[in-house]
Amino acid sequence: MLHPVLAPDALALLLIATTVLVTGALHYDGLADTVDALGGGWSPEQRLAIMKDPHIGTFGVLALVVAVLAQFVALRSFQHVESLCRAVMVAPCLARMTIVWLAWQEPYARAEGGKGRFIEALQGRHVLGALLTGGAIVLGVGGWLGSLLLALAAVLVMMAAFRFRRWLGGITGDALGAVCQTCELLVYGVWVAFRP
Repeated sequence: MLHPVLAPDALALLLIATTVLVTGALHYDGLADTVDALGGGWSPEQRLAIMKDPHIGTFGVLALVVAVLAQFVALRSFQHVESLCRAVMVAPCLARMTIVWLAWQEPYARAEGGKGRFIEALQGRHVLGALLTGGAIVLGVGGWLGSLLLALAAVLVMMAAFRFRRWLGGITGDALGAVCQTCELLVYGVWVAFRP
């Protein structure tokens, strides 16, 4: 059972706040910008321009609210400390694997460059190392559930690659952040459904 001194609500908030502080909310920002672009743009050029705009729109705000609430509900639903600890190790690891995986197979959408331009420096050995290391952690910590999550992450990457190619002409740093956040939510949701 979870530690009685720390209520589930408080623990969930603490974990979310820690994630925000450690990452600088980078991937939350990517999620908001991506949803804004997809909700407000009608062409790849328009969507890329919206993503570059420093202001956040209604779609982005709603996406952040839904994402944080979903993360909160999932995290507070865990009943055992061990299960929660395992999920908290697997979620960010698998989410970063999806970034490398997606960045490797899709071109960068902005000709002028941007924060996600680092993907052009990726080499096969970087990708292989990240996938092997990340995969070992996911399988070692998650067991059979880790195998399921790897399969679901592969489907997520394929769907994202197809959609971003059509919507943006490739991927951007914001798009990678959005996929990262989506993958983390996927891990928590699936994990709490099978191993609360």
